[in-house]
Amino acid sequence: MPDLYTTADSVMSSMSTDLYSHLSDPVYWLEENTGLTDNIFRRDPDMYLDYLQDWDYVRGLVDLYASPMKDILSKNAYTITFTNPELTKYEDFINKSLEKLHLKDILLESLFDVIYRGAFFKVITYNKESRTFNILDTVKPWKTTYVTRLGQPLGYIRRNSHFLDTSQAVFSAYSLYRKKTVSLDSVRSAKLKQSLLDQLGTEISKEDEPDIIVYAHYSPRSVFWGQAAKLFQIYLNDFIAQFLAMKDSVRQEIFTVTVQALSKKTTNTARVAQSIEEVLNQGSNLLIQQDPRSMVAQVIFALFNGARVLPTVENYSAINNLELEKLKDKRAQLQGENEALRQQVIANLGLPEELQTGTGNRWEILSRSDRYLNAITSEVSVYETAVKRFVVSMMSLMGRFCKTEDVSFSLLNDTPLQTQMARNKSEMLNNSMIDSLNVINSVKALIGTGYVDPSKVLEEFVPLIQRYNLPFSSAYRDSGGILTDMSDPQSPVNQYSQLN
Repeated sequence: MPDLYTTADSVMSSMSTDLYSHLSDPVYWLEENTGLTDNIFRRDPDMYLDYLQDWDYVRGLVDLYASPMKDILSKNAYTITFTNPELTKYEDFINKSLEKLHLKDILLESLFDVIYRGAFFKVITYNKESRTFNILDTVKPWKTTYVTRLGQPLGYIRRNSHFLDTSQAVFSAYSLYRKKTVSLDSVRSAKLKQSLLDQLGTEISKEDEPDIIVYAHYSPRSVFWGQAAKLFQIYLNDFIAQFLAMKDSVRQEIFTVTVQALSKKTTNTARVAQSIEEVLNQGSNLLIQQDPRSMVAQVIFALFNGARVLPTVENYSAINNLELEKLKDKRAQLQGENEALRQQVIANLGLPEELQTGTGNRWEILSRSDRYLNAITSEVSVYETAVKRFVVSMMSLMGRFCKTEDVSFSLLNDTPLQTQMARNKSEMLNNSMIDSLNVINSVKALIGTGYVDPSKVLEEFVPLIQRYNLPFSSAYRDSGGILTDMSDPQSPVNQYSQLN
């Protein structure tokens, strides 16, 4: 008889059909159309990422990367300088233009695309009359092919064949995957080939031409790209478990009633089996309803019409066991598999478990998690590269030549990322020490009033300050030693009082 897994397979097949309609290889510049990719749905990580981008679990994982990134992007000034002395006269104009463009807000809005899909891509325009720039959003920025010529940036391919040079757009990626190369021997244009040879500045033999890459096409990839299949498996397990729970909640109770024996014919037995199947599968269409109102209506109907009556035929046949499948066991198995998968995905992404559970400070965790630190550092470099390329594009649109190496900019005002973390931790320690000193001064003021017994105050004070783990709390001396020092002018306590 059809069961939940058959129905779920039907639902997932419709999902696959919908996603497969988007499966095609783009036609790249200087390459032929390769047609459809491998049509096996489960082999394309990009399709998983497209489908799961609004799933709350995925959004939560992205937020773990986005949280420190938001602080870094929002707390820095977007001011550039030029290392080339000939370009320094343009610094004020470029910095004012970046401020007018609200670059900080643009970068913050792109966080999800950069973290989840690994790509930043914007189109930039310039109005010569008003001398103003505009930054334009693009649909699916990760659908951008980055093209290099002899190892240098050349431009970007959009919509399968539309080419933009580096002055027209800004692109930056978490990591790049080289998906297409064009060797020197495959360049058919004699003029273009000679231009490439002139640029190389040396003679290339015919035997070496197939090994020389002149054009390379790259696609962006994110930290989530390699985990797409496992994320989809978690999603599918959740999907099945959800409907297993629903089926378990609305399943009918089975009652049997004895009737007189019928003629011993196969057709009669088949009718009995068919009737049983129909009763057991009442309401199975609930699983494929897409309209929430229809689903709720069917659930209510199933709840109030949950009793079914089955006949038991004597003498030649009987239904001996009416125990239903234990859906709770299946759900427990799925939940166990999902927990193991989640742990594996988190480990593969380099996310510390305490960060995922919300039990630790992100900056403190960064200081001892190399993989998480490397991932955040890579995300920071995406934006640093983007800002530099914005400046290069702006200068190019103005008719001024500039390279990314000529632009000095850092989101952390120093490198590497640990500097920002050390700055943050130092501030936290400083604040904590100030609180400790305020407590100590309050105790001294209390003792100075003469209304309390100093020894009893200190006997209570020292254990409390150690219990709350204030800075250097284990170094506090016993109350007797402190009382002795309070009468000694050369003691650290009195020396500190004189300084303050």
